[in-house]
Amino acid sequence: MEIHRGIRVLPGRPVVYLTDYDTLVVSDLHLGFEESAMSEGLFLPKIQFTKISNCIIESIKDTGASRVILNGDIKNDFSKLTRQERGEIRELVAKIRSNDCEIVFVRGNHDNYLGIIASALSIGYVDSLQLGEILVIHGHQEIGEKLDDVDTIIIGHEHPSISIRDDVGYVAKFSCLVKMPLAIGKTLIVLPALSVYMAGNNISLDKENYLSPIIRKFGLINEAIPFIVDEDIGVFELPKLSLLMPSLKV
Repeated sequence: MEIHRGIRVLPGRPVVYLTDYDTLVVSDLHLGFEESAMSEGLFLPKIQFTKISNCIIESIKDTGASRVILNGDIKNDFSKLTRQERGEIRELVAKIRSNDCEIVFVRGNHDNYLGIIASALSIGYVDSLQLGEILVIHGHQEIGEKLDDVDTIIIGHEHPSISIRDDVGYVAKFSCLVKMPLAIGKTLIVLPALSVYMAGNNISLDKENYLSPIIRKFGLINEAIPFIVDEDIGVFELPKLSLLMPSLKV
């Protein structure tokens, strides 16, 4: 489904494809999460890497993309580069490269020490990446108001989700992508997290509930449009938030 000029979200996957640049963008992988959780006494099965790598490789095969941008929070641990993170990043890079794809790492707030492995693997490691009028940035940073040559900004960081309650009280929570106009005349695309363990932060009409300074400063939240992105449902466009939120029973 095309959600904005030249930007498609792939069916049922938290992945966008930039058609003019033959490029896939994903955010918030949080590789190595299980080891970080184990250090805090929480033991989880190591299922995340397989799901993430399968999602990316299937998306490459479906689109024929020649580049993959990992848009921040590629790893999980703030304080170090763990053994699991190092191993999973190396394996993911090998899988992507085996499909003749270039890889770019965009720095996220969890990506301390990622430069070590990016350098070892000869991968571009940047704070942001601009492709024509599209700016890809993780979203934890401030941006300036004067971005004359930018039309669209793609971020992650938020892990957006939406919860819907039915008439008998059952609540379903879905990851979602959000398309939001900004007060500086740009369009913001907020990607859902690729990590299977990031349950997501519920979107709302309250700016204080958002993590990104871009949304808190410039977001026209009433006009934002969420798209449910779900493996079973596919991609489902919802009404803009000013119309949707009063009707939600949560």
